[in-house]
Amino acid sequence: MAAQIKAAIAKLEKAKRPIVILGGGALAAGISALAIAEKLNAPIITTVAGKGAVPASHPLCWGARLLLPETQKLLAES
Repeated sequence: MAAQIKAAIAKLEKAKRPIVILGGGALAAGISALAIAEKLNAPIITTVAGKGAVPASHPLCWGARLLLPETQKLLAES
């Protein structure tokens, strides 16, 4: 498990345009996901089921916009 975490960290550190996507399974991990997003200065996009994982008022939280064309464009470019 430690090797997988180290590999994930290395990939995130190299990412040019990281995005954090949170679904319903992330509801209990919102604080950790928010800390990662803040460290990376990455926008957070949630699914409908993931709404509430992080505060909607947080500047990095874009909310449940996964299916919007502008979000799809952003994902394609990331």
